[in-house]
Amino acid sequence: MPTYFVNTAGSDTFPYDTEGKGATTFKNLFDNITQANGDIIEVIDGAEIDDSGALIPDITKEIIIRSYSGNTEKPIIKIYNTNYGFKLQGASGSPKIQQLKIYKAGPSAGSNFIKIDSGSYISPEITENEMWIANTTGMTSPVGVFIEVSTTTFSGQLKIEKNEIYDMLIGIQTNNGGGG
Repeated sequence: MPTYFVNTAGSDTFPYDTEGKGATTFKNLFDNITQANGDIIEVIDGAEIDDSGALIPDITKEIIIRSYSGNTEKPIIKIYNTNYGFKLQGASGSPKIQQLKIYKAGPSAGSNFIKIDSGSYISPEITENEMWIANTTGMTSPVGVFIEVSTTTFSGQLKIEKNEIYDMLIGIQTNNGGGG
């Protein structure tokens, strides 16, 4: 399976298969690839990926999104005013989100960072991430939900490990599911 790159300094050139050709946003990447089980998305060092106002498309396959192995620091992902940061929707297997710094800003920034929804998963992993709400201006009630699990089954375990969350009132929220 291919490895894709997300890099603000990339040239945004399909097939996004090198650091230099990296997609400049997750939206650009997901709009132009066909997701497949086993895909790896490497996020480049120090890149602040700004998906302002654009929903990051649903992750529908067993994909790994992680900090590039040569990074000296976790890359920063800014998500402005969207419903979800990353949404696993109807996926299967063991998708992973690893070693990222994700922050949200804007009046709707208090919504979920990661949503796991409508799937039959084996053992998804959310590990070694840092997440926080950066700007609560205009928010009527800053809440923030680190992970929401809805209408989902796990045949293995959901691994949530070594994550740091700041300025959120809800760590993990389950709605109508999350069993296995």
